[in-house]
Amino acid sequence: MKTDMRLALLGLFGLALAAIAAAFWTIGGPIQARSEQRDMIRMQDLNTLYRHIDCLARDDSAATDESSACGPRPRDADPFTGELYRIEDASARMIVLCAGFENNQTPHQLYFAQNFDAARGCVTYRRADGAP
Repeated sequence: MKTDMRLALLGLFGLALAAIAAAFWTIGGPIQARSEQRDMIRMQDLNTLYRHIDCLARDDSAATDESSACGPRPRDADPFTGELYRIEDASARMIVLCAGFENNQTPHQLYFAQNFDAARGCVTYRRADGAP
């Protein structure tokens, strides 16, 4: 009887371990969650930088200028790698900002599905007051 009970407990323990392993495999575990969080911070930085560059453009200033009307310049480098965010285009119609994202399939794509180029790590922002 004790042997049957031990086998049953070992079976339950093995099933629990398999369920935990399957969960980590499905969602990626804590390492994946941390890299997705870093990517979300990068995306927030790009959004803040876009608003600042857009404000500078409305103030007839270059994308790298300072302006009292637009407030202090936001962070323009990745806080985790120190790599500068790239401004690939800043025209009257659009602003393209790029960062070194860690993941190609992270939640930031849900928000920018049409405007996010995962291969380049770039977001294209269409300016509302720009020409068509």
